[in-house]
Amino acid sequence: MPFPFGERLRRTFGTSIPFAGNLNPARCRALGVAAFTDGHGSTFASPHPPLHVAAHEAAHQLQHRGETRDLGLGAERHADSVADAVVRGHAPRLLLGNAGHAVPTALRGYQGKGDVRISDTGQSWTNHTKEAYASRQLIKRANGILQGISSAISLKEVSGTNDLGGQLDEPLRRFEPQFQSKEWDDCGRMARDIMGPKGEDEPAKAVISPGGIAAQVPAVRFGEKSPEEQYALALAMDEAMNDPNLSAEEKRKAGSKVLRNYRGVFNTKGNNWVRAQSGKALSATDEKRLRIDEHAIPEIGEAYAILRVNRPDGDTGYPYHWAAVIMDPGGDRITLEATADHNSYEAEDPNWYFETYGTRDPAQTFHAVWQSKSSIWNDAHTLRMRTTDMLPEIEARIRPKTVRIDLKVNTAFDDSGTDDLYLILHTGGHFGTILDGGDTAEGETRTFTKPMEDLWIPGPTIDLTVVEATGLDEEVGKLRWAFPFHKQTLGLAAYGADYTLKLRLV
Repeated sequence: MPFPFGERLRRTFGTSIPFAGNLNPARCRALGVAAFTDGHGSTFASPHPPLHVAAHEAAHQLQHRGETRDLGLGAERHADSVADAVVRGHAPRLLLGNAGHAVPTALRGYQGKGDVRISDTGQSWTNHTKEAYASRQLIKRANGILQGISSAISLKEVSGTNDLGGQLDEPLRRFEPQFQSKEWDDCGRMARDIMGPKGEDEPAKAVISPGGIAAQVPAVRFGEKSPEEQYALALAMDEAMNDPNLSAEEKRKAGSKVLRNYRGVFNTKGNNWVRAQSGKALSATDEKRLRIDEHAIPEIGEAYAILRVNRPDGDTGYPYHWAAVIMDPGGDRITLEATADHNSYEAEDPNWYFETYGTRDPAQTFHAVWQSKSSIWNDAHTLRMRTTDMLPEIEARIRPKTVRIDLKVNTAFDDSGTDDLYLILHTGGHFGTILDGGDTAEGETRTFTKPMEDLWIPGPTIDLTVVEATGLDEEVGKLRWAFPFHKQTLGLAAYGADYTLKLRLV
């Protein structure tokens, strides 16, 4: 039989190997597997297996042919990690190569248990366990933010490196969390402790956009820990605010009125109102406007929360799951998650793990990944949650200062040796603040300044875009400066240009 997804897999792996496939349901049934590979051929129980099964067996054929080693994962975990990457739309090139051990020819049945995830930038590695690696820059930035929000964890570099199979000159460093509170069994309590302040179990706010207006929807009833209340409130606010005839200010007033009236609504109708409101059907347009589900993208120090709606009476499955974001390599998010194994909210259990999610490809988002885990999450919505804003005392110290950026042109982007440069600072929302510069020759330094008071700062980072405007405006590259905005020197090399940027508050 033709190898399932054969042409697609050859393109994905960048190989011309004619993967060999056979159909033998009885043999697979006897082995208790969906497929197996023996030598250079694979046998399937069905002519149309899932992509993950086909990619897993193709990886075994590459192993047996000596086209790749196991990346130190072992034959099965390596093949399954390659298949995970293929299913999520990643080119698995970082998982193939000469790192690790050679895989001897053997009969290998489909097991499907590995889950290595490498960020798009190659700056991090997780595998759904306590083992995780990241660049030192990512670890340092994450710690700055976690410290600023009084998180219950910090990240410590420990013994162990990972160069992604020889792909990196500077290997990633293994890191572990240092808990300053407790290792809670409950996923929500763990997430809220990481979001801070540590030890206080502060109810979280939903960061959502009713009527297309960014808002923080609080847990109105004291001590409420379920995200269902915030979600129901957000939908009620959206009904009042999603009117194209209203100005932005009128929308905000309409939303505030819903919040003011909520206590009276709840006292009259109780949890029945919350359940009915949260169970309303939404379109893809509604989800995008509200910034929920695949559009929910928490920052470091915030969390994902996926909430089941329309739960049947007597349902005993998990009603929700929380995952705190502790790192943000490129557009991806690394979380630290717990899974409740005990019935007590006070229980402690070190059964936590790291996970990586994408934000650009809908199939790689937290929402899609969790919906794929079990049918109980089919009717569910994902929210972006946070417990604290920027700490008031730190904000008071930072706001009077001025952002100063010294940009030195080591090698110019333009062939003339002089670049016409300007910067764009993004601190939240859809629009950036432009800092005009001018012609800067190789070896020269251009200084940009902007009062921090002029920048709206709802989150813990400043995203910096460098633009060269000699001809058409060309985006040379982007950098991220993390709260609490310590003095930092960063390099930017792209498209033949080489710049050094010194960032500080003065």
